[in-house]
Amino acid sequence: MLTERTSQFAGERILIVDDEEVIVELTALLLRGRGFEVLTAHNGEECLDLVSHEQPSLVLLDYMMPVMDGETALKNIVQHHPDTYVIMFTGKGSEEVAVRLMKSGAADYLQKPFVNSSLLERIDTVLQIRQVELSNRDLLLEKDLLQREIEAWNLHLERRVEEKSQELELAHREILQSEKL
Repeated sequence: MLTERTSQFAGERILIVDDEEVIVELTALLLRGRGFEVLTAHNGEECLDLVSHEQPSLVLLDYMMPVMDGETALKNIVQHHPDTYVIMFTGKGSEEVAVRLMKSGAADYLQKPFVNSSLLERIDTVLQIRQVELSNRDLLLEKDLLQREIEAWNLHLERRVEEKSQELELAHREILQSEKL
């Protein structure tokens, strides 16, 4: 059964944000059972505070909440915390809402009420995508660093070749001069 085994991403920090206490509690129980470290919040402002201080890998974020709605919180997370991915919960089944949320930067969305196995599959998928994207970004940074090192070595070698060429030219002139004498 899906809820009894540990996720391959066990230990990852997940923030659950929903104004419905029962959803927060049941989802937290499910995720802790899979080995995740779970944080909880009940509105967008609490969410942003926790994201800033705890830097979770993933946020499960409700679309409709008091104080600050989920879409506003999503946009803030995407802008200021790009390493934190977001799965949106929505009670509204509209495709228009889903498309807007995805365009705003959500990694995925899930309509409430949801099936536990579907939630767990989506979490694992999003965390896997996150892992690949972060690895790719690190590899690109490493590639850029290595490229700069190669460019620096090439400049150094070009200078050395130029210096040695000048030394050879000077030596050649001296030999010609001495032969003339």
